[in-house]
Amino acid sequence: MKNFLIFIFFLGTAALFRVNAQKYTPAQHTILKNDSLISKISLTDPDKAIKQASKNLLDAEKLEFDEGKLKIYETLSYAYYAAGDFQKLIEFSGLEEKMALRLKNYLLVCNALRYQAIGYSKLGFSDEARESMKNAFRYTHKISDKQKYHKIRGLLYQASCYVEENIVTDKDQTYYDSVFVWRKKEMSELRKAKVEEFVLTGTYINIGNSYSQKNKYDSAAYYFKRSLVIAQKRKDKFSEARALVQLGVLYSGMKEHIKAIDVFEKALKANNRTDPYLDKDIYYNLIKCYKSTNNTVKYQKYLEKSVILQDSLDLLERAEVKTTITQIKKRKEESFSETKLKLYIIILSSVLLAVACLYLAYRYFKIYKKERKEKKFKEETILEKDTQLNHLESKINNAFEEVLELAKNDDPAFLARFKEVYPEFYCKLTSAYPDLTISQLRFCAMLKLNFSTKEIAHYHHTTVRGVQTKKTRLRKQLNLSSEEDLNKWMMNFS
Repeated sequence: MKNFLIFIFFLGTAALFRVNAQKYTPAQHTILKNDSLISKISLTDPDKAIKQASKNLLDAEKLEFDEGKLKIYETLSYAYYAAGDFQKLIEFSGLEEKMALRLKNYLLVCNALRYQAIGYSKLGFSDEARESMKNAFRYTHKISDKQKYHKIRGLLYQASCYVEENIVTDKDQTYYDSVFVWRKKEMSELRKAKVEEFVLTGTYINIGNSYSQKNKYDSAAYYFKRSLVIAQKRKDKFSEARALVQLGVLYSGMKEHIKAIDVFEKALKANNRTDPYLDKDIYYNLIKCYKSTNNTVKYQKYLEKSVILQDSLDLLERAEVKTTITQIKKRKEESFSETKLKLYIIILSSVLLAVACLYLAYRYFKIYKKERKEKKFKEETILEKDTQLNHLESKINNAFEEVLELAKNDDPAFLARFKEVYPEFYCKLTSAYPDLTISQLRFCAMLKLNFSTKEIAHYHHTTVRGVQTKKTRLRKQLNLSSEEDLNKWMMNFS
């Protein structure tokens, strides 16, 4: 959902804040051209965009190119928003606001205040967020271009919904009624701006969600389908997948599970594994639908997919157990074939030698009985090992789930239990880095379990920024580069 909201903001922002064709020096033109290229990767690779934009900003500062700095502030604000660094978002949108006021570019003043409101709302500063939105709407009246005036107001109503979603904890009917009004105003303003229809893709989905909350399913379906048609015309698989998901959720809520399943399957195909979070949502909804239709095969299929996607570490452990079971079965088959061959040899030898020597026949008969007994013993042993392996697999799964629950509940016993389940990892880590504190070891354990930054912040009751700061400090202590993915590093460290 987060990526989708970012994408909606990107559509509106990219289409609205194009640099007007003016006469610039070659150096200034290069700065603006670089900014345009950097802004295009802000969604897909915000960290890279931030690094490149920061370098571009130094060049603009050397030239004292204020318009260039303004555009770069806008790009950095968006990139920090996409990266989830809301403190930096507030910082650079503040710089954007000051520079835009200085240049009397009220369009970008409104845009900067819009981003500030989002940043404040994500950090829990509700009064500041609402004040920023109020000021943004006030500055729209200074925009003389009617098309830009209506478009920025549409984007501000869109942002208002997002801000209130972050701020309001107890969402009652009054809240949903207010959101519905804002979304209708959003669509009205964007239509007045005569925007390209693809910009309305997210707006239509927002309107559809509001109608769905009011149980007006026909109206909700109309807007979801309208968004879907636009996405399909543009061959925009990103938006197509999301429109299909919303439509599927609607059908599921209406108990039309067969329709919902069809739509979710199409969404899965459209997404094509590009967004694992969306795949996770689709799997979750498919599991619910197949459970409701008593399709145990499909239910089990997507339940397994969901588990695999949820935790790659769990996938690795399961794969190792399955590999071990396969190897044991293979050895069992080889042992049985070998015993069978020996049996044939013994029988043949007994027949050939029976006439010449009864003694030898008797002896071979004893060998035959002995090997039969050994064969039975081996089979019983293998069966016992299979049972032990199944028990072990179950125990591993239970232990892993127990550790996950302790981590999610921020339980003091989490680290001790983690040490029991992952003794090799814990010993190797503490041996290699003896200066790590208990708090850092708990943090490393969360990363080993592949918890995301957002999940760690949620379960430890802290901010995303706080978790990112912890990661930065940990990288320095472990002598890792800033490009190193800590989750992958922890999972490979054993």
